[in-house]
Amino acid sequence: MPTDEKSRLEKLLENLKASQKLHFEVWEETMNAYGGAFYPVDFLAQAVLNRSLNLVEGFVTLAQQRNLICCGALLRLQLDNCLRFYAVYLVKDPHDFAMKVFGGTPIKKIEDKGGKFMTDGYLAGKLNEKYPWVLNVYKKTSGYIHLSETHIFC
Repeated sequence: MPTDEKSRLEKLLENLKASQKLHFEVWEETMNAYGGAFYPVDFLAQAVLNRSLNLVEGFVTLAQQRNLICCGALLRLQLDNCLRFYAVYLVKDPHDFAMKVFGGTPIKKIEDKGGKFMTDGYLAGKLNEKYPWVLNVYKKTSGYIHLSETHIFC
């Protein structure tokens, strides 16, 4: 890798690692919202933040080692965080949704406000309405999860 590309990658990874501070800021805001009252969705948010924080750290480490297959898988897991937390906005009762998740109900077996089951593909489509890059990233990174041509050509 040419020096200028390596330097650019190192800067991007530094920025990504620095974003970990944002995780703690969001965590603190969640803890202090509503006078410190804590609701089921807050617990779910904390789980997402914790998972995200760990995924970012792992991604940076693996990217520094140029382990692209694992980086792709971690990117898909991070998108999974986004998809599944976005489901909170699609249900009638977010706190009931969070309690079902805590109880072990798979999100794909929970219905949204319109009665549709929230599979990963469905959630990706819904989030894509707001962020038009989601479906493309979902499809590309799923190739890192399921053995596919991605592993052959990576």
